[in-house]
Amino acid sequence: MVARYEALYAKAWEAITAADKQGQLVGKSQLIASARASLDSLSKMLGLQAASKSEVTVVTRTQID
Repeated sequence: MVARYEALYAKAWEAITAADKQGQLVGKSQLIASARASLDSLSKMLGLQAASKSEVTVVTRTQID
């Protein structure tokens, strides 16, 4: 699946650069959205968007005394 998402991103990026070279603006936003979606899916799959866990300890006045 990682290879598939990377291939999708590469195709989208090729299309974006080709559209950019031709001065084509129509459809460019869809290409960018497609590239971004591929990267988002890839980062989720690799666990790069995993929520980090934080632990907070609260000390009250009665615990200090």
